[in-house]
Amino acid sequence: MISVMHYFKFTIAIFFIGVHTGLAQDNHALSTYLKSQESIINIPQSINAPRFNAPYLDQVEIRTESDRLRFNRQRYSLRLTPMTPKIRKLQKNLYNDLAALHAFETSDVRHESIIESYTEWLAYYFINEELTLLKTKLPLHSDLLNNAKKDLPNDAFDYISLVEQERAVLRLKHKIAALELQQSWYPQFDEDNSLLISPEEIIALVESNDLMVNNNASIQKAKLNLSKIANEKAIEKAKKNKVFDFVQMEYRGPHDEDLERKISFSAAFRLPMAGENKLDLAALDLERLGEQNEILIEEMNQEFVNTRSKIELKRIIQQYQLNVAQYKEILQNTKSIEGYIPQSKNEIKDILELKLDDINEAIDLLDQKKEIYESYLEWLENSGKIFELPLTNYLHPRLLSVH
Repeated sequence: MISVMHYFKFTIAIFFIGVHTGLAQDNHALSTYLKSQESIINIPQSINAPRFNAPYLDQVEIRTESDRLRFNRQRYSLRLTPMTPKIRKLQKNLYNDLAALHAFETSDVRHESIIESYTEWLAYYFINEELTLLKTKLPLHSDLLNNAKKDLPNDAFDYISLVEQERAVLRLKHKIAALELQQSWYPQFDEDNSLLISPEEIIALVESNDLMVNNNASIQKAKLNLSKIANEKAIEKAKKNKVFDFVQMEYRGPHDEDLERKISFSAAFRLPMAGENKLDLAALDLERLGEQNEILIEEMNQEFVNTRSKIELKRIIQQYQLNVAQYKEILQNTKSIEGYIPQSKNEIKDILELKLDDINEAIDLLDQKKEIYESYLEWLENSGKIFELPLTNYLHPRLLSVH
């Protein structure tokens, strides 16, 4: 029995080391990984669009006319429709808006890469944590198997129990092998000694940042569309108010009448009250109202999402903190059996199963912890803050810039 008592003290020590390691030692290297992925993530937010030079002439026309099929008296005219400086400036502004919208669309690739980096690291982290706990379970299951094989005095040999323990060991080994395979899918992560941001720090960060409305991608895109519509409307108004229409030079073919002019110049002026683009202006007003309504609705929705996300995070974290406190009490209760010497196979089995129950509760806590960080990542994505350059590692407790 002395050897049994010594064994139990040894396994209890391993158990506490394993569980506390799984809960407290939060290693990661996401900052390093983000920096190594700059070639993918750090896509410029504005594209290198070709330079746009607004034209000085809107139209250039060459016309010809014959005089009753007398081709020796052919007429030729050159008509130039100039572009006003105001319209040229507005066209440049509109082009810049179109380029910004195009760049905004391509930024989706950068955003997906950033979110994928966080998601992959969290998957890698929780695989490691679960592996730590499962590997702590393995010697306990092996000891249950060895215990089932023993034929101690006053204990009947239970063949069914032996088979059940063999199957339990096999299932656990299979699960460990599966997680180790998943772990190999993330070779880009090298662990360091940085701590993962705590649930308490998450709450503090969420409470101190009202980021939803300011950084939301849908609102940013709608504001770019508003700017584009404003420039389109300004161009239509400038065209409507344009007074000077065109200048024309005409040449009349060779003839014998010296008094008839061969070259003449003419110019045309427009009346600003003409309403040829009135419908276009009205359509742009409707489009502007649509974008403004979208911004208003999105802002209201984001305020709701922000409030809901905060409440949900608080709820999950408070429940997690309560469960951790209760789990610590259970661990203290389990620790009380350290000096006890089991008197039978059944007592050995009961003690081992008691410890396995504790580890299973630790795994349940790990699942709750995972839910916290998934909700936190969702809040970061909705806020848009996670996409701002230079990139910041929002899983680090000190939120260090990766640049």
